[in-house]
Amino acid sequence: MSRAPALMIGARLAGEPGRGRRAVPVRSALVGAIAGMIGVVGCLTFRAGIQDAVREPTRSGVVWNFVLAAGEAVVPRATQQAVTRDRAVAAALDARWSARCRWTPHRRRCSASAA
Repeated sequence: MSRAPALMIGARLAGEPGRGRRAVPVRSALVGAIAGMIGVVGCLTFRAGIQDAVREPTRSGVVWNFVLAAGEAVVPRATQQAVTRDRAVAAALDARWSARCRWTPHRRRCSASAA
Protein backbone atom coordinates (compact mmCIF):
# COMPACT_ATOMS: atom_id res chain seq x y z
CA MET A 1 0.00 0.00 0.00
CA SER A 2 1.34 3.38 -0.98
CA ARG A 3 -1.16 5.38 1.07
CA ALA A 4 -1.35 5.48 4.84
CA PRO A 5 -3.82 2.85 6.11
CA ALA A 6 -5.23 5.18 8.76
CA LEU A 7 -6.09 7.78 6.11
CA MET A 8 -7.84 5.19 3.93
CA ILE A 9 -9.81 3.71 6.83
CA GLY A 10 -10.84 7.16 8.11
CA ALA A 11 -12.00 8.32 4.65
CA ARG A 12 -13.96 5.10 4.14
CA LEU A 13 -15.66 5.35 7.52
CA ALA A 14 -16.47 9.03 6.99
CA GLY A 15 -18.13 8.32 3.64
CA GLU A 16 -20.29 5.38 4.73
CA PRO A 17 -23.84 6.31 5.72
CA GLY A 18 -24.32 3.30 7.99
CA ARG A 19 -27.40 1.06 8.33
CA GLY A 20 -30.47 0.92 10.49
CA ARG A 21 -30.56 3.16 13.53
CA ARG A 22 -26.99 4.30 12.91
CA ALA A 23 -27.72 5.68 9.42
CA VAL A 24 -26.65 9.29 8.86
CA PRO A 25 -27.14 11.59 5.83
CA VAL A 26 -23.53 11.67 4.63
CA ARG A 27 -24.25 12.77 1.05
CA SER A 28 -26.56 15.58 2.17
CA ALA A 29 -23.97 16.80 4.66
CA LEU A 30 -21.24 16.80 2.01
CA VAL A 31 -23.44 18.65 -0.48
CA GLY A 32 -24.35 21.20 2.19
CA ALA A 33 -20.70 21.72 3.16
CA ILE A 34 -19.66 22.17 -0.48
CA ALA A 35 -22.54 24.61 -1.14
CA GLY A 36 -21.58 26.56 1.97
CA MET A 37 -17.95 26.85 0.89
CA ILE A 38 -18.99 27.96 -2.61
CA GLY A 39 -21.24 30.60 -1.04
CA VAL A 40 -18.47 31.94 1.20
CA VAL A 41 -15.97 32.10 -1.68
CA GLY A 42 -18.60 33.83 -3.87
CA CYS A 43 -19.33 36.43 -1.18
CA LEU A 44 -15.65 37.17 -0.63
CA THR A 45 -15.06 37.47 -4.38
CA PHE A 46 -18.04 39.82 -4.78
CA ARG A 47 -16.86 41.93 -1.85
CA ALA A 48 -13.36 42.20 -3.31
CA GLY A 49 -14.83 43.24 -6.67
CA ILE A 50 -16.96 45.97 -5.08
CA GLN A 51 -14.00 47.27 -3.08
CA ASP A 52 -11.86 47.34 -6.23
CA ALA A 53 -14.55 49.20 -8.17
CA VAL A 54 -14.81 51.81 -5.41
CA ARG A 55 -11.03 52.17 -5.13
CA GLU A 56 -10.44 52.31 -8.93
CA PRO A 57 -13.55 53.79 -10.61
CA THR A 58 -11.92 53.79 -14.05
CA ARG A 59 -11.98 49.97 -14.06
CA SER A 60 -15.76 49.98 -13.79
CA GLY A 61 -16.22 52.51 -16.59
CA VAL A 62 -16.61 55.68 -14.54
CA VAL A 63 -13.94 58.11 -15.66
CA TRP A 64 -15.33 61.29 -14.16
CA ASN A 65 -16.52 62.28 -10.75
CA PHE A 66 -18.61 65.37 -11.46
CA VAL A 67 -21.08 66.39 -14.13
CA LEU A 68 -22.10 69.98 -14.80
CA ALA A 69 -25.46 70.05 -16.55
CA ALA A 70 -28.23 72.51 -17.28
CA GLY A 71 -31.04 70.12 -18.20
CA GLU A 72 -31.74 70.42 -21.89
CA ALA A 73 -30.18 73.89 -22.08
CA VAL A 74 -26.54 74.58 -22.85
CA VAL A 75 -24.28 75.37 -19.90
CA PRO A 76 -23.29 79.04 -20.21
CA ARG A 77 -19.79 79.66 -21.55
CA ALA A 78 -18.86 81.78 -18.50
CA THR A 79 -19.70 78.84 -16.21
CA GLN A 80 -17.63 76.45 -18.35
CA GLN A 81 -14.64 78.80 -18.23
CA ALA A 82 -14.96 79.24 -14.45
CA VAL A 83 -14.90 75.48 -13.97
CA THR A 84 -11.88 74.95 -16.24
CA ARG A 85 -9.93 77.74 -14.48
CA ASP A 86 -10.44 76.08 -11.09
CA ARG A 87 -7.14 74.59 -9.80
CA ALA A 88 -8.96 71.54 -8.35
CA VAL A 89 -10.19 70.53 -11.82
CA ALA A 90 -7.68 68.28 -13.57
CA ALA A 91 -9.44 68.20 -16.93
CA ALA A 92 -12.73 69.23 -18.45
CA LEU A 93 -14.64 67.95 -21.47
CA ASP A 94 -17.51 69.70 -23.20
CA ALA A 95 -19.77 66.97 -24.57
CA ARG A 96 -23.40 67.00 -25.64
CA TRP A 97 -25.69 64.14 -26.52
CA SER A 98 -29.19 64.42 -27.86
CA ALA A 99 -31.82 62.13 -29.31
CA ARG A 100 -34.96 62.86 -31.25
CA CYS A 101 -37.71 60.30 -31.41
CA ARG A 102 -40.84 60.29 -33.51
CA TRP A 103 -43.64 58.07 -32.27
CA THR A 104 -46.26 56.53 -34.50
CA PRO A 105 -48.87 53.94 -33.51
CA HIS A 106 -46.74 51.02 -34.73
CA ARG A 107 -43.18 52.35 -34.79
CA ARG A 108 -40.65 54.42 -33.01
CA ARG A 109 -37.92 56.12 -34.99
CA CYS A 110 -35.01 57.72 -33.20
CA SER A 111 -31.91 59.52 -34.29
CA ALA A 112 -29.08 60.38 -31.93
CA SER A 113 -26.22 62.81 -32.20
CA ALA A 114 -23.20 63.66 -30.11
CA ALA A 115 -21.10 66.79 -30.15
